[in-house]
Amino acid sequence: MNDTEHADSALFRRWANLLGAAAIILMPWQARWIFAYRTLAGERYEYGTMGVYAGSVVVALAAVFFWNAYGFRRRQVTVVCSWFAWLILMALFAADAPFAMWTVILMVCAFGYFLIARSMERRRLTTAIIAGGILQSFIAWWQFISQRVAASTLLGVAEHAPVVLGDSVVVIFGKRVLRAYGLLPHPNILGGFLAVALAVLVLRYIEFLGSDATPRDTRRWARYVAGILFLFSALLISFSRAALLSFVLLMILWWLLSRFQHAPALRNGVRDVLVLCAVLGIVFNFIAGNIWLQRFGVGLPKQDVATSEQRLEEQSLSQRAQSYYEAVALFTVRSLTIGVGPGNYVLRLSRTFAGYPSYQYQPVHNSYIMALVEVGALGCILLVSLLFHLLHDAWKAAVRATAPGMLLLPSLMLLIGCIALFDHYLWTSYFGQSLFWLAAGCFARLSLNETR
Repeated sequence: MNDTEHADSALFRRWANLLGAAAIILMPWQARWIFAYRTLAGERYEYGTMGVYAGSVVVALAAVFFWNAYGFRRRQVTVVCSWFAWLILMALFAADAPFAMWTVILMVCAFGYFLIARSMERRRLTTAIIAGGILQSFIAWWQFISQRVAASTLLGVAEHAPVVLGDSVVVIFGKRVLRAYGLLPHPNILGGFLAVALAVLVLRYIEFLGSDATPRDTRRWARYVAGILFLFSALLISFSRAALLSFVLLMILWWLLSRFQHAPALRNGVRDVLVLCAVLGIVFNFIAGNIWLQRFGVGLPKQDVATSEQRLEEQSLSQRAQSYYEAVALFTVRSLTIGVGPGNYVLRLSRTFAGYPSYQYQPVHNSYIMALVEVGALGCILLVSLLFHLLHDAWKAAVRATAPGMLLLPSLMLLIGCIALFDHYLWTSYFGQSLFWLAAGCFARLSLNETR
């Protein structure tokens, strides 16, 4: 390669990494051009909105840059094409075929995050994820302090206030307190993104502890600690049970990994994080009237002295239980073949349980069940096959890996998998699909044998 070709290649990689970083940081940006609405009982509903996300333009450009860098094998291309061809086929047979086709298009755009995460320079990738989390944390704290989410077409944010029925709140000392949204449509989605960003920052902290700079670089150590506490505090004010539980389980898994391998930096890093987060969580919970214990059903008043705190938490849990009953009712022979079609779950739910207001029709809080109902058992088998072929090389590298640090970034898939057990947005939203493929791309990086 001559000097000109080398310079062109370096410039290409620089632009690709810049676009990839921008796509990740802008992932929570929900600004979109809405060109159609679907209705239930004559009312618009969120899960029937058709629009083009502004951030998807950046994702598409970055994916084009990284397409050649990834180096798909022929079998991988075949499986990827088979998966999306199956989605298109199911969309054609869906009750609302145009909406199902648009859902598939958004799924294709979200897959671009796999190419970005798999191909970006590792340091830039983790920095972009952390930067996105820090930005959302600042916005979340501003919203929590002001107790208001101001509407903005440019940012793609709807207005929210604690006095508005239907907005996500918790009750502290008898007062409705608005949960932090960030730039995302629901606090639970913000919590999932912050959990991923926090896990990546903990990974960087562990790598720092294992470096030679640790004894003399106290300022850098302080920045890592401050960043971890700040991200965790934002996770707390999102009040997302699934995100908090999944993050804690991931830290416990990392700690167990350090016990089976000689990895003092991993052991010390996870210990520090667990202690810091536990202290912050206890203090926050005490100041907020044990609200986090109540979120998990601990410390609620007795039935004969029911309070607004109890009623709100019991309503949240009962709605989740009801959604599982509704999901079971949607299982038919079609669920085992082609499913009801991408994005058609709520529509089918409204036809099965007719006569209710549109806001009462909600997806079941489990991404696995959502996928099974919408794309069918055959579609789920294809999805598993797709993940197997994309992550097979990375899995073999994980089996051979001797450095525990190499296993931490791929374990983000476990974090996502745990959240998927308790919420549906990883399947039902463009952002959730993007977050899933971002985590899958981080797993696939292990096949590069790159630790820095």
